[in-house]
Amino acid sequence: MDYQKEIRTKTMNNRYRLLVFLQKRPGNTSVCFWTLKKRVHTPSNFDLLHKHLIPIYERLTADNLLSRCERKANQNANESFHGSVWARCGKTVFHSKKKVQLAVVSAAAEYNFGPSSSLHLKNLLSILSGENASRLSECRAKKRLTKSLERSQAAEKKCKRMRKEAIERAEREATEEEAAAYTPGMH
Repeated sequence: MDYQKEIRTKTMNNRYRLLVFLQKRPGNTSVCFWTLKKRVHTPSNFDLLHKHLIPIYERLTADNLLSRCERKANQNANESFHGSVWARCGKTVFHSKKKVQLAVVSAAAEYNFGPSSSLHLKNLLSILSGENASRLSECRAKKRLTKSLERSQAAEKKCKRMRKEAIERAEREATEEEAAAYTPGMH
């Protein structure tokens, strides 16, 4: 796990050096040369940025988190929440900070209180919502409940267990087949 921490730290340091290199790059081919007249450039305070990023990288490379990743005990709840955030505010297009914050708040409300949370919020703010919005909200809530009930059925649980066992068996067979190729002296 120490090598993973080392890789992450090196990656962060390399990105930092690349940004410094691109900023200080002289000549007509520099990106800054072409955009210099268009905007006022204020130099970034990389020391301040570095000071804030180091704790984040340290938390991400904590031994307990990395050991959970090795066991494949990932955080499905977080992945589900992040999926709902990025469904509202895609990663491929630039969005302002306010738009991302609204997407996070909206996703958190739906994640915690269900699809009808936006209607309740609009009512609290005295914003009129149409009848289609309430119908859509009810439909989404029913769909969510039926999907949850289907997942809790014994047959679904049995199918899920069988799929998991089949995947584990296939991985085990693949490792057994390749084990001979990794013995010392084999090329």
